[in-house]
Parts: sequence; C-alpha cells; structure tokens
Amino acid sequence: AFAQCGYRMVHVLPLRHPDSVADSLARRHLKTIDYDAWPTPRGQLVWLRYTLAAVRGSRDQTRAFVTYTDLLDDWRAAVERIAADLGITWPNSPDKMSRGVS
Repeated sequence: AFAQCGYRMVHVLPLRHPDSVADSLARRHLKTIDYDAWPTPRGQLVWLRYTLAAVRGSRDQTRAFVTYTDLLDDWRAAVERIAADLGITWPNSPDKMSRGVS
C-alpha cells in the first residue's frame, strides 16, 4: 500500500541492552506476581527472540539500527545518523525540532 502511494518503506530498529530488558521484565512481573517468574536468562532470551525477529523481518530492506543509550545520550546525533543510514531527509532538522519550531 505504501509503495502504491509513492512511499518508500524503511525500518528503524531500536536496540536496548538485553540485561536492561531482562531487568525491566522482572520488575514488571514482580508487581503482579510475588515470586521471580522472570529470571534474568528468561528475559535475555525474550530479548533475543524479538531482536532476531526484527532483524530477520527487515533483512534485504533499508534499515538503520540505533541503541536506546544513543537516543538518551544525544537524540539529535542519533536521528541524524538514522537519516544518513536510511538516505532520508527529515522535514525539519533535529535542532529545529528541539526548539519546538515546525
């Protein structure tokens, strides 16, 4: 549908450290279950499953990878790198958007 409308499909794959994901899953489940239903290895395997699915599903397509840490540390640089990797131009520059100017 996008191609028929003249749009080019690209993918941005955000990556978070597997230990952070595992810790987040464990904390979330401890809020509702009073025992450790999500030990760290289980959370890491969930991260691996979904990350591999995203990589596989976007194979042979235009894509960019960005780490969650990079987005938090310097989102402007991260989105500029995404644009360069994808060969796109943002309608507004990251600096302009950070000032709330459209």
